[in-house]
Formats: sequence, C-alpha cells, structure tokens
Amino acid sequence: MTREEIKKKVYDISDLPTLPDVLIRTNKLLEDPDTLLADLTKVIEEDQSITSKILRIVNSAFYGFSGKIKTISQAVIILGFNTVRNIMVSLSIIGTFPKDGDLELFDPMKFWQHSVGCGTIAKFLGEKVGIDQPDEAFVAGLLHDLGKNIFAQFFKEDFFEALKMAYEKNILLFEAEEEVLGSNHALVGQYLGKRWRLPANLVDTIRFHHDPSHSKIDQDLTSIVHIADVICRGMGAGTGGDNSIPMIEEASWKRFDLKVELIEQWLPELGEKVEMANNLFSM
Repeated sequence: MTREEIKKKVYDISDLPTLPDVLIRTNKLLEDPDTLLADLTKVIEEDQSITSKILRIVNSAFYGFSGKIKTISQAVIILGFNTVRNIMVSLSIIGTFPKDGDLELFDPMKFWQHSVGCGTIAKFLGEKVGIDQPDEAFVAGLLHDLGKNIFAQFFKEDFFEALKMAYEKNILLFEAEEEVLGSNHALVGQYLGKRWRLPANLVDTIRFHHDPSHSKIDQDLTSIVHIADVICRGMGAGTGGDNSIPMIEEASWKRFDLKVELIEQWLPELGEKVEMANNLFSM
C-alpha cells in the first residue's frame, strides 16, 4: 500500500475508536476564551467516572496534592484549564484501546506501559528544562506511538511482518514499517490525531517524534518527547514493539543543553515516577 492508500483506509475505518463526548464538549468550551469555570466544571462533572478519575490523579503523589482537591472546580483553579484537559485526554486515550490482543510480537499492555513511561519522562524533563506546559509533554509522550495501535488493530498481517522484520534484522520498527507497509506509525498517528481534532502541537509531535528537527509547530515539545522515548526504551519500561534503541538527535540534546551524565543522575527518580504513573493510569 502507498501512504495515500493507508491514509484513506484510516479515514474510512468505520469502527475507529472515538473520544468520549465529555472530552469533545470540554475541548469546544476551551476554544472559547469567554468560557466560565462553572460551565466547564458542569460539563466534566456530568461524567462521574471521569470526574472520580481526575480527582484521584490530581490527589496522587503524581501531582503532590495528597487529598487536598475535593472538586473539579478546585482542580481547575489550582492546576489550570489546560492541565485538567490534558488529564482528561490521557484518561480518554488510555481507555480507548484494548489492553489485550492476539497479535504475536505485540503486547498491548507493555505498549501502554511504554507510552505512559514516555509521557512520565517527558513531563519530568519538561519540568527540568523549563518548557511551557510540562503536563502537555505527558500527553504528547503518551500519544507518540498511537499509530502502532491502529496498525495492530486494522493492518494486522502487514504489521506482524514489520514486527518480525524489526526483531530479525534488529532495526527500528519505524524502519520496518516503511519497508513492509510503505508508511509508518508516526504518519498514521498524525492521521488519527487530526481525525480526533487533537491540538495541532500534539499532532505535530506524534508526526515528528523520530525526527524532531522537522517539527513544524513545537520543536521544544517534539524534542522532549523524542528524548523521553529513547530514555524510556533504555530503561526497559514496557516496549514499543522492537528491541532497538535509537540515537538521540544531536540537535535535541543541544536544544536543552542536556548531557548523558545528567540523565544518569536522574534515572533512579525517573524509575520511581514511571512505576508510579503506570500504577496510577492502569486503573
């Protein structure tokens, strides 16, 4: 298949996972600068399941408020509109795809462990280097490999061949996908992100997380996720479907003046945070 054929097939899939209505309505409200806090909280609180999960997360050690936030309105006031929205996106995406599957060489649970791990590391790095909206880095890291799940569900035979090639040749799955499918998970993730009407900088990061210097919207965010992905692979936190660990793009290192020695110092703390996040988001 050509890239255009794969793109058309993704857009034509009738049973493609959809985002919850509460998230769609929340995103619409946040597009309006005149939206009132009361209007936003009313929409979120209509969904009791997502409300309870948001409160559990914001009161966890992941955010450090330890039971102090009792309502969605408090969460929005303390954390801000965007952080609460990002938590909702994370919960919605994680809940969209199955945690088990029948595709050999691709373990959905380990895939999500890698995704959550990458998001956690991206948020940590974002805080360390001072990028805007480190919580957005968590969401971007969580979503970076979204296209693999589309391949696993709707392009099974070809994706299995790509997985097998990646293991046999010890190459990146990204490269094997190009050889077998004529496309890759970054492009397919971009198609899905656009279909879901995700923010443009998140879609851009999904598309360019393997080559962040080509990012067209937010190179800081894309570079952070790129670095986090490689660190996550090196730590062995879950798996993205291959055993290879790519090189970190030199421009991304230089962008934040990061050094290997510094990353090594952070590894024990990162390990704890990744484990905590996976326990939290596995609910």
